[in-house]
Amino acid sequence: MVQSTDDAFESPFLGVESKIQNALGEDKNQKLEQVDAHMPDSQEQAQLFESFVKEKSSILNYVRDLVRYAAKLNAIDSNAILNEEFKEDQNKVKSEYDCHLSTHRVNLILEKYQEQSSMLDPLIEQFVQPIMAFLQVYVRKAVADQKYGVPAEVKNLFLLLTQMCKVRGYKTIVKFFPHEVSDLEQVAEMLHFQEETPWEIPYILVLWLSIIVLVPFDLTTIDSQKNQEILVQRIMNIGKQYAESPGKLRDGAAVLLAKLITRPDVVKSGEADRFLKEMAANYEAVMDDAKNKPFAAAGILQTLVEVFKTGHRDDLLSRVDIVFDPVLKTEQKSKFMKKSTILMKARVNLA
Repeated sequence: MVQSTDDAFESPFLGVESKIQNALGEDKNQKLEQVDAHMPDSQEQAQLFESFVKEKSSILNYVRDLVRYAAKLNAIDSNAILNEEFKEDQNKVKSEYDCHLSTHRVNLILEKYQEQSSMLDPLIEQFVQPIMAFLQVYVRKAVADQKYGVPAEVKNLFLLLTQMCKVRGYKTIVKFFPHEVSDLEQVAEMLHFQEETPWEIPYILVLWLSIIVLVPFDLTTIDSQKNQEILVQRIMNIGKQYAESPGKLRDGAAVLLAKLITRPDVVKSGEADRFLKEMAANYEAVMDDAKNKPFAAAGILQTLVEVFKTGHRDDLLSRVDIVFDPVLKTEQKSKFMKKSTILMKARVNLA
């Protein structure tokens, strides 16, 4: 008897999914009940949609005013960024106080759509594009002038993007990030100097870099500093640094490293093997020093999960043994470690 296409596809996955749920002690029915409890009724949805229609223009106006204000203070032509002629006296953001107040208002409005975030989809491109167009010019200028500190008016733009990522999900937002090859080294250099800044700034830069590293060119051909540390290693070191951070910044760093390591040219060069071996060795080391590096082990596991989720099956099967013994066979008492280890095993099984 020939198995149906759907059954052939679903059965292995469902088996692994069931094991994951059993290992984590998750009750699927209980989760569904929780989702239903938070699902707004049709009347609430209608009210929320009516509110969105009224607030859409306000949100976009706030964004444009904030971009114009930041552009003015940083000697950048806002008309070229926004593709419109604008008289400066029409801008409602005229001071640092106005800047913070407008940012706060936008964040509060976006927060209302947390449960129905897809409602924001019609404005995402218009929201993200002017901010990223400004940041693209700003980062190039800052790197050229070697001024890596981010002023308050620019930081607020990073905060807006972070809030949108929080509400709608970063995967939806990064689709509207620019991904020009010429920005790769500049964004990497800017990110390198953001260790002491609020986490929202490196978070957005990490997500941006995770999109740029997907450019369809060998990274060695666009490396202007080959006589120093090669570009792949520079980005890798930055990613590993931020992978030890807590929260969303670690999530973004794991995504960046996974997309970089699984590039065909990086795998072919041997950098992927060296990276996996280093991750395995570092994991054993940080587990012996867990008190001083509480987030390092979690960052390593999360990065490896992303690598096996992102990479090509043929590239990864031969490299499972590099990380399996030192990482996956280590018993973890931490709930997060247990979950990450199980997810890692699932990724390997699915491969």
